[in-house]
Amino acid sequence: MRKLPSTSLPRRRRLPVWITLLSLLITGLISWNVRGREHHRPGPVQMETPLPSAFLEGTVVGVSDGDTVTVLDASRQPHKIRLLGIDAPEKAQPFGKVAKQILSDRIYEKHVRVQEKSLDRYGRTLGKILLEDADINLEMVKAGLAWHYKHYADDQFPGDAELYAQAEAQARGDRLGLWAYGDPVEPWAWRQEQKRASHRK
Repeated sequence: MRKLPSTSLPRRRRLPVWITLLSLLITGLISWNVRGREHHRPGPVQMETPLPSAFLEGTVVGVSDGDTVTVLDASRQPHKIRLLGIDAPEKAQPFGKVAKQILSDRIYEKHVRVQEKSLDRYGRTLGKILLEDADINLEMVKAGLAWHYKHYADDQFPGDAELYAQAEAQARGDRLGLWAYGDPVEPWAWRQEQKRASHRK
């Protein structure tokens, strides 16, 4: 019997098995390496982590400086609080120890409420301290004990940035607190200068 002519398509020439396997292995390694680099690629510095709108209540058990305190809650858990919207002189700056002492006189061992906004990169709670409904952050600016931290004004609670800016302008005009002593250096500028000085050593 005669064989009928084949109607199937001609077979393609196959590559050797080891070349195919090697190609797949190289492709997989490249893909894995790219994904790994993307996973570990450093992102921008996370300045803040938003917190749910809430209030923390407790007793002030420590005052580090004119804008940082420690609050102990009902479960005896300490919370480091960075006063939102203000920047007080550092302790090594003129008026820094005065700002710390006056803040301490005002709220140390007092029961306060903290309106929490976010966590900063150091793990501190950024918030507004309320003592019998008085905004202590704002009071510090009004008394000429701190600057309105304008660089982070957008992070404040609605309406606060304008109030704090007005309070600073009023304290400057009345030469209250640190404004009575010439032309004080902003704490953020002072900190930058300290960093530059330490790098030069």
